[in-house]
Amino acid sequence: MNPLSRLPVECLQHVLHIIHNDDDFSAMARLLLMNKHIASATLPFLYRDPFRLKPDKVEAWNRHRSRPRYYDKLIRMLLSQLPLATLPTAVSLVFAASSADSSPATTTVTATNSNSPLDYLAHIRHLNIPLPDRKELRWSNLSNLHNSHQISYIQSDEFDQLYQSNPFLSRSATSVGDKVLILRRYYHIVFYHEILWSLAHPILEQLQSFSIPMHHFDRYHSVVDRFQNLGLVHFMTSDVFEPIFDDDLDTDSDPDSEPDARNGKKRAMMQRRDELVQEMRRFVQDHVQLFNGRLKSVRCLEDNVWRNTNEEYTNRVQMDLYRFLPPLCNLTRLTHDNWLQFSAHAQLIDLTHVQEFDSDFLPKAWEDIVCNKQSILQRCRALERLQLQTVRAGAFKWAVQEKNDIEQRTGRSAVVKNDRVGWRTLEHDETSSSAHRIHDLVPLKYVTIRKSSSMDTEDINDILFAFNHTLRVVSITEQTFSKMERPTSRHIGHGMVHLPALTFLNLALSSERLVLDPGLLSNCPNLTSLHVRDLTLTYSCRDIVACLPARLDRLGVLQLSGWPALSFDPATLFSTARLGSLSMGVYPWSIGHGAGPRGFIPPVEELYLSYGIQDGALAPPLPTTSTIATDLEIGNIRPRWTWDWHLPHLTRLDLNSEFAYLFKFKMLHGCPALTTLYLNITSTILGTHTRVISESDLFLPTNTSTHSNSDSNSSNESSGSPPPMQHHQSTHDQWQRLCSPSVTSLSLRGDWVIDQEIMPQFLAGMFPNCKNLFIAEWNLPAKQALVKVFRDMPTKYDDALLKVYMFRPSSYEMDRLGIVAYREDADPEDYLSVKLVDMGNLDKYRLLKAPPSSP
Repeated sequence: MNPLSRLPVECLQHVLHIIHNDDDFSAMARLLLMNKHIASATLPFLYRDPFRLKPDKVEAWNRHRSRPRYYDKLIRMLLSQLPLATLPTAVSLVFAASSADSSPATTTVTATNSNSPLDYLAHIRHLNIPLPDRKELRWSNLSNLHNSHQISYIQSDEFDQLYQSNPFLSRSATSVGDKVLILRRYYHIVFYHEILWSLAHPILEQLQSFSIPMHHFDRYHSVVDRFQNLGLVHFMTSDVFEPIFDDDLDTDSDPDSEPDARNGKKRAMMQRRDELVQEMRRFVQDHVQLFNGRLKSVRCLEDNVWRNTNEEYTNRVQMDLYRFLPPLCNLTRLTHDNWLQFSAHAQLIDLTHVQEFDSDFLPKAWEDIVCNKQSILQRCRALERLQLQTVRAGAFKWAVQEKNDIEQRTGRSAVVKNDRVGWRTLEHDETSSSAHRIHDLVPLKYVTIRKSSSMDTEDINDILFAFNHTLRVVSITEQTFSKMERPTSRHIGHGMVHLPALTFLNLALSSERLVLDPGLLSNCPNLTSLHVRDLTLTYSCRDIVACLPARLDRLGVLQLSGWPALSFDPATLFSTARLGSLSMGVYPWSIGHGAGPRGFIPPVEELYLSYGIQDGALAPPLPTTSTIATDLEIGNIRPRWTWDWHLPHLTRLDLNSEFAYLFKFKMLHGCPALTTLYLNITSTILGTHTRVISESDLFLPTNTSTHSNSDSNSSNESSGSPPPMQHHQSTHDQWQRLCSPSVTSLSLRGDWVIDQEIMPQFLAGMFPNCKNLFIAEWNLPAKQALVKVFRDMPTKYDDALLKVYMFRPSSYEMDRLGIVAYREDADPEDYLSVKLVDMGNLDKYRLLKAPPSSP
């Protein structure tokens, strides 16, 4: 016996409820075949809302009005349960097929309705069949959808009179085609309108949601007393019948039409629009009088016919209808979907249980709504998710005040343990800023703020302070296009409190200097993803004050740009063994000659001295007698980047500006999983930042600790260099060749100097499996060394292994390097398999196998 059959009905219904919510209709259909017990429990779920679109079909319907194929079979099956004599002519003809008729519309049903023992209609609670509109008529292919009886009816005088009594709008008719096609598509619309009435009329009392076509409003209004369980009504307006807009009027197509005629048509249009609204209002008002409190929601003015209606008008109409309905109760989400219904009774609705608030697409006036001197956000006492597009200064002062008040009353600090909040008395050296009580303070967990202007820094700090114990995700982004509106300097986390639950922090602020509190990261021990950037364009190394090193054992993504990157303490990376992606740099803002964006890199001497580096090697701090050391005081020496971290899960490393310039390839030894390495040393100070790849970059000394944080080891390694390749093997035993076989994408942008002796060791030796190489702004000698490798190792770099991306080569470079434009009809025997691709427009080039002759 199937285990499901032994389940009590209540348990089985709970399982079916989960399957239904997952829109797994096929699973429920299979359950019907198991046995009578399971089938009887499944039917109410399967047919509760039979025309609900699956999630993967919604987009197709919105774009092309593409009806799911199962709709036709479902409609025929449901209609087959009704007496044939009760069906309208347009519908009954579906079942009037002769035995010789083999059209698709009749092959799946018999000439008479079936007497099924299962009453499918009895289980329907939501009947919302989308009706055809002008867009669907434009795309529908009806040539194979009608049987011979339907075609005869369409060609009859009776049907022509029906069309003449209420024809398509002229715009819709002309877009359909000739008269025959017009009538067939008119039948298509009549057919669906009559289907809806035929299916709904016997079960009006049980319907909980229903879509009423306004074209047949009187028909449904006459039976409003039967909608005793109706909780949601959708008024559908057909754009093939209702002339709501100017472009529906015949006179609009004639620029020479008389103004009086145009105005008369416009008045008629406005009158019909108001009539439709009055009909909607009448239905709602009558239903409320009959079944007060039953109707909970009304949808209208959503169809294509209303697309150009003034938003203020549609909102006013919608709110007018909502005022007939009772206020929303047990509200858990407040978004654009229910905002108008909330606004109709804003002062009466209890927001205590609201867990999610989303201001996207809300009117700016939402912040003006105040009840009992409390803003909307303050009234949402269970708020966990907050998404905002506009934030007024001081929007969270109420939360700060509430927290301060509780701390002053209790003198206790909240402690988070197992996602629950307990209490302990504050110690003498503690501040009250960490107090939190789950029943008195809003338990905000997820904050997303996207602004087109600068946000008040104090508001950001208020959020971090007031909700510090519950915050899990904070994402605040700005996009200020006017430089005049950008703050020059902003301080985040001043007087920072502990943020034990925070796992995701994203701050993308449009200030030229975003200064993080030195202890901010130390107070976020459970971070898994950290993204912080500003618009730092230039800077002086003497202004940089490093943050404190933090222990971030769970960090998986680290992306810092601008001042947050410059002030980051690299010692933090010794604790980030789970790190999978690392990106450091400054905002690239200057456009070079024929190149991409460039970022600022300080003058080389200043950069080295800021790290205590002399002549490219780590050295003790310079004496104060040095002319430059006077500007770089000993106390401002920045934490050194040792490049010897163990990051076994790192797959992507993206560095630009000074971080790329100072990069040591020995870091690859601690990153065995690295697949993508991007290094960009393009600088706004042209011609001053050149990286020379030497033999010392290719080896790692084996007589020092591989992953050490000691300055002595770093100093020894920096001062040493591997011996020339011809030295004795015993000497080579002290050095280990660097190799990163997992790297498949390598980008070296900028002025990299790699000679012909080093290039094969560097590319083929260090990155043997590289498939994509980016060489933007390489000088000609480096390109010549690269091309020589390809010609010397033609079998290694075949078509499947390597593409080289570069800026469009000049004619001089093409001649010197043997580069030619790609041609499909060219003889492949003349070229190497390596592909050259222009990064600008993706033009393709090839390398000649034979090197060009010397000039």
